[in-house]
Parts: sequence; structure tokens; C-alpha cells
Amino acid sequence: MRINIGSINPKKVEAAQETINEYEQLRQGETSLCALPADSEVSNQPKTLEEMITGARNRARNAFLDCEISIGIESGIMPAQGTRTGYIGVCVCAIYTGKENDFYIGQSTGFEYPTEVIKRVIEKGMEIDDAFKDAGFTDNPRIGYSTGVIGYLTNNKITRKSLAKEAIRMALASFLNKEFYKNDTIHKIDI
Repeated sequence: MRINIGSINPKKVEAAQETINEYEQLRQGETSLCALPADSEVSNQPKTLEEMITGARNRARNAFLDCEISIGIESGIMPAQGTRTGYIGVCVCAIYTGKENDFYIGQSTGFEYPTEVIKRVIEKGMEIDDAFKDAGFTDNPRIGYSTGVIGYLTNNKITRKSLAKEAIRMALASFLNKEFYKNDTIHKIDI
């Protein structure tokens, strides 16, 4: 089975490979994972769940070339009432089969970025990596290519890779149980 992932971010690629290895259903015959740069067609810093889902779907669709399934992963923030900053950061995964609108979506658990990071993202339009560095938390200009902000905040108990793996597993829950998910759902939302 050939699986493509619409990203060249090493943490997303590692997350996909490790997660695929956990599932016997995905290791039928010879399985390979191919990382491809794929445009999300959303802003560089998604600020809603809808934008993250759209970005993950677009990455999966844009990576679907000579494969059985493709994976798109998009991280960002979404409004969340009752939080200190007003936003929660999550990771979204979309698995695509190549059939029109045949996507399976999963999401990681969420967490709050530090207030100074969210301020820079919302008020200055910065991306999380840049905002985290600008706020003085790190010297690493691409923390999202390593442990991620969550790694920094949890002393590497949870990392960017583990959040991506969680989102992939959540998408696989519906993908591997397709018979429970009909296309004639009660509510269809066009994205």
C-alpha cells in the first residue's frame, strides 16, 4: 500500500510513519509512505477549526498522487470561550481515499499557547513559531519542526509529533470503520 502525506515537516512525516506501523490493516503487503509538499490553501496560521479542517483536507487532496490514501495534517488555533487566552491549539488530520469528498477527519487534544504568543498571532498576524521566538521563549526559529511549543510547555511529555499521531489515530478510527460512516449524514457542512 502506498500512502502519501502532504507535508515535508519531519515531525508530521515521522508521526504518520509511526502511526501507520501501529495498524496491521495499513501494513498489507509492502507499505510505503511518501512525503510530498502540498499546499493547504489556507492562511499560514489557521485561526479556526474550520480553517484547519479545510487545510488538512486540501493537503490530503493535493498529495493524492499514485497512492491508495493520502494524509493531510494542519495545526492551528481556534476560538474557545472560558480559556485564559480565548484560543486552544489543536492538530487536525484528514485521510483521503481519492473519491470525491471521501475524507476521514480526526483531531488531537488541545492546549493553550502562552498569552504573549496568542497576542502576537492575533494582533500582529504572526505564525506560532515566529510568535514563540519573538516572545522570548526560544531561539529556535522552527520549533514546529522539532518538539513544538507543546514540547516546550510539557518538558517533552507531549510533543508536536505526539499530537499529530493522536490526530491521525482519530482519523483512522472512522477510516478503518467506514461502514459506520455513511455519506448521507444528518448534517453535511460544505467546507
